[in-house]
Amino acid sequence: TTTANNHDKDGQQNLGLYRRYTAPKRQGDSWRKTIMAKRKKNLSPKHQPWVDARKRFHLSHAHVQMARELGMNPKKLGGKANHKQEPWKVPLPEFIEELYFKRFGKTRPDTVRSVEQILKDKKQKKAERKARKQEERGRQPEPAHDFIKAARPTDELPF
Repeated sequence: TTTANNHDKDGQQNLGLYRRYTAPKRQGDSWRKTIMAKRKKNLSPKHQPWVDARKRFHLSHAHVQMARELGMNPKKLGGKANHKQEPWKVPLPEFIEELYFKRFGKTRPDTVRSVEQILKDKKQKKAERKARKQEERGRQPEPAHDFIKAARPTDELPF
């Protein structure tokens, strides 16, 4: 419903082209899960641009890995991927492959892993390291250098 001044009942500007969708009011926060589209995975700000670039420029996991190894900036790939308007430019996947071959002398990385797989492996390795450290702490006896804890109440203190 719009008023004469092109604003809806919530005060948002309504251009008349589309009706603004408002979600039904429900108890709790669970209604968002049913209405909202798929959300992005909770990746770190360092890795999320690579996932976005992979989807935006239709790159494979190998191309993303090659670009990362080359030290490319995922936010700057748009200027390099403009081969339809600028026909002298090579398509972005081929451009990445050319640079990778010049730098490393091979056409593809030895093992190709997606950004999500790299993060999953890193998280698993961190959990294993944490468990190993806790296990080592559990096996080591408490150091007896604390004189107050080591002395019995009847013993004389060494100071």
